[in-house]
Amino acid sequence: MIRLMIVVFIAGFARHRTNLERACMLLSKRMRSTLATLLVAGLGFSGVSIAGAEDTQLVVAKSAHVDSPKVFFTDGRFDLRSEFSRNTYPVDQTINYLSHRTGRVGPSHYLLEVGPTARELDFLGANTSWYMGPAVAGPRNAPIWAGFGADTDIPVEQFRDAVFTLDLVKVDGPGRVEMFSWAPGDDETPGHAGRMFSSSDPRYRSSILSPGMHTHNYTVFGKPGRYELTYRATARAKTGELLSSKDHTLRWQVGGNEPNMVLETSSSASKAEQPTFSIKPSTGALHELSVDLGRDVKGRAKFTVDGYHLAEVELVGGVAAFTEVLSAEVGNYQVTVVDESEDTLWTSATLAADGKSPGGTTTEAGEPSPKTPAASPAFAGTERSIPGDITAQVTVAPGEQNLDSKRITIEFSRAFHGSVDLASYEGGQRKSVALRHTVNATGEKTLSLIGYLDSWMEGSAVVLHLRPHPLVKNMAGIDIDLTDSYTPGETYTAQGTLVAEGGATGDKPGDEDDSGSGGAPGDEPAPPPSDQPRALVGGRKLLDDGHVDIAARLADGELRMVVKDDTRLYDKVSVDRAVEEVALGVPDAAKLMRRSALERPAWDAILAPVGEPTWVLPFSQQPGLVWPGYSTDSIDYAAVPGGLTLRLLDVSGPGRVVLFQEGILGGDPTVKLGSAEGQPREILIPDPTHAHVGWAFTKPGLYRLRLGYAKVSAPQTAAVDAASGELLVAVGPEGRAELEQLDSSKPGEPAPKPGEPAPKPGEPAPKPGEPAPKPGEPAPKPGEPAPKPGEPAPKPGEPAPKPGE
Repeated sequence: MIRLMIVVFIAGFARHRTNLERACMLLSKRMRSTLATLLVAGLGFSGVSIAGAEDTQLVVAKSAHVDSPKVFFTDGRFDLRSEFSRNTYPVDQTINYLSHRTGRVGPSHYLLEVGPTARELDFLGANTSWYMGPAVAGPRNAPIWAGFGADTDIPVEQFRDAVFTLDLVKVDGPGRVEMFSWAPGDDETPGHAGRMFSSSDPRYRSSILSPGMHTHNYTVFGKPGRYELTYRATARAKTGELLSSKDHTLRWQVGGNEPNMVLETSSSASKAEQPTFSIKPSTGALHELSVDLGRDVKGRAKFTVDGYHLAEVELVGGVAAFTEVLSAEVGNYQVTVVDESEDTLWTSATLAADGKSPGGTTTEAGEPSPKTPAASPAFAGTERSIPGDITAQVTVAPGEQNLDSKRITIEFSRAFHGSVDLASYEGGQRKSVALRHTVNATGEKTLSLIGYLDSWMEGSAVVLHLRPHPLVKNMAGIDIDLTDSYTPGETYTAQGTLVAEGGATGDKPGDEDDSGSGGAPGDEPAPPPSDQPRALVGGRKLLDDGHVDIAARLADGELRMVVKDDTRLYDKVSVDRAVEEVALGVPDAAKLMRRSALERPAWDAILAPVGEPTWVLPFSQQPGLVWPGYSTDSIDYAAVPGGLTLRLLDVSGPGRVVLFQEGILGGDPTVKLGSAEGQPREILIPDPTHAHVGWAFTKPGLYRLRLGYAKVSAPQTAAVDAASGELLVAVGPEGRAELEQLDSSKPGEPAPKPGEPAPKPGEPAPKPGEPAPKPGEPAPKPGEPAPKPGEPAPKPGEPAPKPGE
């Protein structure tokens, strides 16, 4: 048994303070998971183009950071696109390829075996194995690093409750599909999985998004093969109109051949006297699937599972063979062999096999099997009116799982379709979210949910937010105040009423309810912000909540560094700002007390000593915290053939600063940049990259980090002033107080001008005064005109450019 550790902060919608604590747990003592030992060395394959049906019209995403679907809002309507490899494409014209062959990664990047003690993963089943798209990026993002998200420019101010959703309408494929965030437990704390989407559970078919967000989540598949996931985006305009995208289908190829390519056979020695289809164990977790016609003929072998495409393999000497990871669930495998003229030579009978199967052989002929999809209930995506008001009785009580959790129970007077958030506030500002965007998609009248790290809410105001789904026509959201000062271990009750416009009670929207509406400002979703501009702090724009990137830009051959601001705190669009124009704010909500369980050498270089706090900005986005990353994905790497580096040129502040990368399954964290002697001072970025790391500060106060981008070909001593800047980070109340004392008369020269929209990935940086392309349009290659919306780039049927090409 190998101890399985995932150093990852929960992505997406299970965003609460549990992340900061558990992300530092390098070794999970409670949760053990057997990772199959897979030997991928020597599995070389080559591909030749094939003219196979619809695949020739698809752009392939692999070994890339992929946001898909990514929600855009253009010309008054939603659109779903895929964003990867410096371009955006219509979702329907792309396919995600998840395979152990991509990038020659180890099994920890694509295979998940669930151990018997991981109760938080009960929905997957104990002792089951799954094909896995990881939440943590592998080497050069292999095999694929996929999540979903939304463009910054979504006009939530126009939507009821500032809410819009991504809905999983339908799933078609041979196995189950699950998307979730996950932090394992240990002897002291149970693990937690935040479920996002599920093909089998109708409760998980809708997720509430916010502008500029994207997830780093696990995507797992019950069987290899071809999948089609159909999505739509929805919102309810303040005028009452339903705003909905068309249904868009995202395809996944799990295992098998890369779309538009055919696998080279791993064996060509014929031994059969008659056509034979065989499955047998190979190395590690692999099985070999092979067909031998018993005669010398060329063509292709088309393998299927439960009637769905699995792989196309070159037929040499009448033989085609390849290796694949089979699932824990039994699948029915079959092969059809065609010659070079596409005439069918033989179709086998089916063979049933799973990942632990000894295999089997058949010489029987058969007919191509029809598709047998895994059970997947349809999403009830129709508008509905609620016939009367809904009363919500809320109880927050000590949790059953451990002493630092809470049980949230909500009794509705009638079925409620919408989302539930439980958040804490200090001074009117959001502090933490114990329960985030749990969507009650099937309309249960009773919800019983667990929130974690009760102690983080101590002394804070606690508010429950209820937001009806946009498909609900006649009901707006409410906020229910539970307490002004929370005490862990106590029980709190409150009540609120969601008012049905035109319902049986005759209540009108906006009628006051004295039993619990109201709440604290600052949560997402939230009422539209005031028209009053957000104040500067110390002459700078203080970015303390939302997504930002330390971004490289290349214009007219000149390399520059900017802060790409997606927070919407000062502008409602994505904006490139001069580094000197902004400061990052890190509140005490980010403070992590190092416990004895974290007394490991790998963390000594990152955290303060045991018993002392460290202020940590996590790898994945959390509401209430700024989420800084670094990006070079707008750069045409043909102009920087050696790649780029991000350098920490100088640093000052009251404590140590470390930027660190979470470990892969079972691994230790890695220091990427650090202020201490002997720690790295540069990050090599050989390909277009958008990445997020953890940021750790061991003392409160004001930090000054001089960062700079440089071309790898530049000497280490070369000046990089043109691509560098001093980033201020205000940590804790002490840091903010110091920031407020700075001279506000010199906030820094913006580059580009303040408020100028940031370019999308793949677009050259605009010159000051030039408008940015419309959101969602495919980015042109340098020197080429932009294609019209809806046209893919590159040419349909071609794989997307590999990083660096």
